[in-house]
Amino acid sequence: MVLLTLSCVLTPQEKPLNPKLLFTVGSSFLNDATSLALKGHIEFSDNHGSQSGGFEMFLAGRDSLSFLIEGPLGADVFRMIVLDTTAYLLSSHDEGWVTLGRLERASVAEYGIDNISPFETGFFAFPQFYSGTISENGEHDFTLEYNSNEYRCYSQIDNSRFSIYSPDNQIVIHYNNRHEFGDGFYPAKIEVSSPDGNWKIRLTIDSIRVNPRMPAKVWQRE
Repeated sequence: MVLLTLSCVLTPQEKPLNPKLLFTVGSSFLNDATSLALKGHIEFSDNHGSQSGGFEMFLAGRDSLSFLIEGPLGADVFRMIVLDTTAYLLSSHDEGWVTLGRLERASVAEYGIDNISPFETGFFAFPQFYSGTISENGEHDFTLEYNSNEYRCYSQIDNSRFSIYSPDNQIVIHYNNRHEFGDGFYPAKIEVSSPDGNWKIRLTIDSIRVNPRMPAKVWQRE
């Protein structure tokens, strides 16, 4: 009876999520990837409350992204389309599409989000698709290069999770929950937040597809 009780309360230890391995052998399934599709759940929270829904993200190469968030009953809540040097954003409270250039940053008042670059969205969600280089500064301290910027990356001592900090230290991203995929693996839970914790975005990746068919509608801005 004692053994049975122990087996019910003990939880399996998370598999290591060493970023050095993630960005090398762990990303082997991306070797021939020119595009990627992610699908899962998303939650926004700030000092005023939280909202949740489903999301779908298409990464069409390194400079094109389509991001859709759906709320209850499948209603579109937020859409983002990034094409090379231009980002287009549309929330349910906007009267029309908002256009931003590469050096501009976005704010989405209804979610408490501010000072975030749309062009980093794909990198934050799946950084190993964008960055193929990782330099080791110490046993648990690394540097990632993406789009001519350097991002500091720190892993926990037990390698169960790691964090990435934006170059201007305005955004911090935490990664955990290793999932196996093909011959590699990826973190299925991502938390993007401001350093002061005023707002957080939590992504849970339920499924991914490598080199998916790209529906034309995800790029439409009607």
